[in-house]
Amino acid sequence: MKKFKNPSFFILFLSLLGISCLPPYGNVSTALLFPAAAEEYYVFYGYAPGNITAASLKYEEYIREIGAYIDIVGIEDNTNFQIYDLKTKDIIARGTVNKMQNSRIIIPPFTYFKVVSNKMTVVLLRGLANITREYQVTPPEERDPTGGFYTYIPSIEGSFVGKEFIFYSTGHGGVISGSVYTVDYGFVIAGYEEAEVTFYADGASIASTKVKPGEIKVIQLRPRKVIYAKSTGYISIAVIQSGGTTIVPAATGGFRGKVFLTRLAHPEAPAFLICAMENADITVYKGTMKAYEKKLRAGESWYQPMDGGMYELVFLSTGDISLMISDLPSINRTYVYYMRDDVSFGGIRGGEELYFFTPTSAIIFAPQPTKVIIDGAERTLREDEFITLGPGFHKVKPDKTVILEILAEGQYSFGAYGSYIIPLQGIEKIFPTPTIKIEEETFNPYLYVGVAGAGIAVAISAYFLVKRRKVRPASGSSSER
Repeated sequence: MKKFKNPSFFILFLSLLGISCLPPYGNVSTALLFPAAAEEYYVFYGYAPGNITAASLKYEEYIREIGAYIDIVGIEDNTNFQIYDLKTKDIIARGTVNKMQNSRIIIPPFTYFKVVSNKMTVVLLRGLANITREYQVTPPEERDPTGGFYTYIPSIEGSFVGKEFIFYSTGHGGVISGSVYTVDYGFVIAGYEEAEVTFYADGASIASTKVKPGEIKVIQLRPRKVIYAKSTGYISIAVIQSGGTTIVPAATGGFRGKVFLTRLAHPEAPAFLICAMENADITVYKGTMKAYEKKLRAGESWYQPMDGGMYELVFLSTGDISLMISDLPSINRTYVYYMRDDVSFGGIRGGEELYFFTPTSAIIFAPQPTKVIIDGAERTLREDEFITLGPGFHKVKPDKTVILEILAEGQYSFGAYGSYIIPLQGIEKIFPTPTIKIEEETFNPYLYVGVAGAGIAVAISAYFLVKRRKVRPASGSSSER
């Protein structure tokens, strides 16, 4: 029997042959994607909605780009990845990234996709929003989608809680006098432990901050950079740009829990929505001020629109809840289905039930064969199979961990959207429950009366002093009487 002198070529040939022979609706074997794969591999699922907006048709100076960006950011050197269409099984893209390197792929709209990598990586999905014709001449790799979105950033272990993070610093892009401009955007740091956080870019330290348990801070970072963040304690990092919607990770990992920290910032109507899986007494703090208290029974929900502004929010509950945040047009602030257009990724651990809301639709992706109870009805999903749920409230309980994507179309349709995608391994990580002690500020009327009285006394003294100066004769002159 003739032996192949180049065994690696032979393996690659068999791999490609295997892929070409897959049934049209079967799953793609990761062993075929990576013939020499490590024992563990990483999968990311998602759907890229089309973003043709009704509002964009009103403005001739805008054009509509149709599609989405997938950014692959390397955590380790020699990270191989492949992206393929879940429906057609076609390979969309493949490549290799090294640590702190970003690879960008543009995919068609309405694509259900899967990303497979041989090492943990960071995957960011973003919609291509309306841009000016002038801005369009900028190469795609040098621009970012316009418009805001909400998303949490995964750690190097894949979860939305951690101590080390590598991510692509997103930002808006636009045009002023023919030149592309960018602005700094706030990255939200939530502390679950005492922590000092340092940010690095291009091999140098660029910013640092400290947080205490229950404290939320905002730090400005330049966009279009691959950033490395290192913390001495457990934290989460989020991008909260004006105009977005996201499900919020719990402090213990996953998306059901008793402690949540986040930030809302919008001039119109920021809002939050809580769904209770257990009987719960919930307290919400704005900074150190107690803002809301609510009792919920299992299966109940609580939607709370707020006045425009910036709020650092701490949610403490006695029972397990899930949390979504968004902002709405002020004219429709009471209509929860008008949560701002965006996509958000989460997950549901095997054996746990998640009660949640979706304004438009939600997609359940199965990384492995799974039996899942959806709103009381049992379904069986094969590996790589997915199911779409309609708008409204849902209860989902899988026997194995699944990926969840929530879609909010907004008042019109999808414009800009974006979210980091959490992998299976990230969802299953569990972190210690943080000890959050809020030193509440209290309103002391006597203090404010005292301050007001002191202010009045100072004002009266200043008045008489000015009056005396007006009648005092100048040196070397006589006063008129």
